[in-house]
Amino acid sequence: LFCFLVKTKLTIDSMDLSQRLLGNFKTETRKTESLDPSSYDTKGIVKDPTLSIIVFPNIDDDQVRDTLNKEITLEDFLEHLEDILNCPLRTNKKFDSKLLREQLRGVDFTMTTTLSRDPKEKIDMYTCHKLVRQIVIKRLGLIGFDVILYYSRDGDEIFCKILPADEEIFMIEAENRQYVCQLREDLEPDANKYAAAYHQFLSKHKDKFQKYDADDNPIPNGPEGSYFRHIDKMRISINRLSPFLDIGCLLKKGYLVNSYNLHDYKYLDELKDTWANFKEFYSFPQPLEKIRSYFGETICLYFAWMEYYVKWLVFASCFGIFCKLAGTFHAYSADTNITSVVTLHWNQTWNIIFGGFVIIWASVFCELWDQKNAEYKTEWGTSNFVETQPPRPEFEGERIMDPLTGKHDKYYPEWKRTAKKIVSYSIAVVMVMGVISTVSAIFIYKSEHKGVDNINTYCSLLNTVQIKIFNFVYSTLAVWSNNWENHRTQSDFDDALAFKLFLFQFVNCYNSFFYIAFVKKTLECPPPVKGDDDTDSSQTTDSNCDITTELQTQLLTIMVINLMLNLVELGMPYAMFKLKQYKEAKKVDSQIEEGFDSRKETCYTENQSKLGTYGGTLDDYLEVVIQYGYVLLFGVSEPLVIVMALVNIVMEIRVDAFKLCYLLRRPNPSVSESLGIWDDILRVLSGLGVITNVGIIIFTTNFLEIDTSAIVTNETVATVIVVSIRMFFFVAIEHIMFVAKALISTYVPDRSERVETIFRKAQRIVRTYMYSETVTIAADDEESIQEQTTQKKLREIYKSDPHEPINKERFEGLTTI
Repeated sequence: LFCFLVKTKLTIDSMDLSQRLLGNFKTETRKTESLDPSSYDTKGIVKDPTLSIIVFPNIDDDQVRDTLNKEITLEDFLEHLEDILNCPLRTNKKFDSKLLREQLRGVDFTMTTTLSRDPKEKIDMYTCHKLVRQIVIKRLGLIGFDVILYYSRDGDEIFCKILPADEEIFMIEAENRQYVCQLREDLEPDANKYAAAYHQFLSKHKDKFQKYDADDNPIPNGPEGSYFRHIDKMRISINRLSPFLDIGCLLKKGYLVNSYNLHDYKYLDELKDTWANFKEFYSFPQPLEKIRSYFGETICLYFAWMEYYVKWLVFASCFGIFCKLAGTFHAYSADTNITSVVTLHWNQTWNIIFGGFVIIWASVFCELWDQKNAEYKTEWGTSNFVETQPPRPEFEGERIMDPLTGKHDKYYPEWKRTAKKIVSYSIAVVMVMGVISTVSAIFIYKSEHKGVDNINTYCSLLNTVQIKIFNFVYSTLAVWSNNWENHRTQSDFDDALAFKLFLFQFVNCYNSFFYIAFVKKTLECPPPVKGDDDTDSSQTTDSNCDITTELQTQLLTIMVINLMLNLVELGMPYAMFKLKQYKEAKKVDSQIEEGFDSRKETCYTENQSKLGTYGGTLDDYLEVVIQYGYVLLFGVSEPLVIVMALVNIVMEIRVDAFKLCYLLRRPNPSVSESLGIWDDILRVLSGLGVITNVGIIIFTTNFLEIDTSAIVTNETVATVIVVSIRMFFFVAIEHIMFVAKALISTYVPDRSERVETIFRKAQRIVRTYMYSETVTIAADDEESIQEQTTQKKLREIYKSDPHEPINKERFEGLTTI
């Protein structure tokens, strides 16, 4: 490798190739013993304090070096360094040698001199990689991290383990970043048995914050332990590292092969046994607190919502089964003549009741989820959480000075992004037209082959395959167009992508259902046939026009296929993991045959580098929300579809948990206080559910019969009367349902009374112990809270006696001052 001394006291002894391939580096760190791959057994049970791992390509490996034979201009490389170091290297758009030397202080002098040449000169990629590797390790040391380097077993990669910094560095960084930590549980035991209090970390009040042992268990305040759990240290380290090194940019430019967080098997094995286990298929509740402590609030909130959804699906499934059985064995076929023209048929009574139930069920579910979400925010300390996100590695723009902060930052004109969005949505429109054309072709084919047995089932399968293919194609295009739009932060990128994908998949997944429910009867089916008793049965002689049965077949087919595709979600990551292991093992065997002293055994840190990367909760939410739409929009046609949805969701929970624990690397532990854009999408679907369910009842089923033969003979006039009457019933029932939804939304508070009490108690603990406000404030006395805050501020300004009441009129004009 190369020998140098950095602030972290890292030293690498000279050794032959066989020793280096074994990774037996002799290292010295400030507080940690020397660790190497041989220190762990195959499961990695030994406690490893590593925060994360970055992997360099070993540029001295023959195969790797063959890929670095090209050259780039020095100017291009310096632009790479600007992005990697997050700092300007130019003055008046020209590279400044003084700035360059300052940023590369401590790096090999020969290489630094190389960068001072003419920017138009060429530089080989080998030198670029060597310099970047020095810069990265140097900067890690300068900001307080200890590192350990060792080779992979086949020698083509160099693993760099980043170890925790000193506790003082974490405290300083947490205070600078306004990181929220939990206050001690023993400050007020009676209050804390309900919920913990949280506040931004302050060094001067550090004795008020909770301490944890090495296993992240709370301990009494004392000299031992840390104020930060392992997951807190991971977050703080990411925040500390981002202003100095852009890891995403290093990966994008190819200077790093990998970057990932290390799984801690001590905690992971517990989650595998109790959560990511198909033997615990119907075991609820989930260990949400352990999931949160290991994966972070964003992932935990996804599983919390899924669990809450399952509970409501159990209730709805019981009612759906009851409606199905009641409709099968106790069909009620009486009629109600409202007038001589309008008659109500009650032969599908239970389906209609179930449709009304689903509408109210969805409304109550959304409102009570808001209450549950408020409870989680209070318990986890994420209320009013605002995350300052760094720019995405893919974000490109011109570096200019921010007039507010005085720092150089990338800027991209909004008008350019808007123009690109127009093109992106134009692509989506073209794809939607392709979907409509394909679905139309399927239905034309079905209408031309009416006599074929099971034609409805075959076409339902064909439609399901079409949905999956178009979803895959557009997902690829959507990611490309979203990258092209050049969004600054990851949250902006995710929200834009979620909106695009949902809009397209809404059309792609539901368009055939809308056609069957509202269009097919008019275009393809002959008029109703009169019975012997001169009553209108509202049925046709064409078996292909049984709309309700066709909707049922379509729904159940999609649900079953979605259930089967969950196995593919597990199979693909597992197959890729095994393929990577096989390729590396084959390469090691060939090296041993050629005489190299390569090691056949592999440590768990290297195994984890071959696991898949977690892409975030976007795809998971999208899959579940689309399925939620099937239940909500078309559940009136088949009550049993909600039972299939329940099985699907329970399977989805276990599959996603299994992937996270067995097949994917540990993701960055991000924080979220809500479902974000998915909350709005769920409410939109709830509103559309009213329209579709009422529409199916009025326009598709035979619930409403209108016979105008007794009053008019003109067919055009009769059609107008029929449409008008149906529209009247549709608008009336739909308005009644929307009024019911509005009443539910109005009278169900965002926080339950219990959560409101907990929230105010936590606020009082914070005021009492962080701001020395010892006055007891009633839980429902908001004016008293504001009054005490005002009094405190006035005393601080005018240095008055803390026991003397403040005359607010005396200080009139304080706000202006």
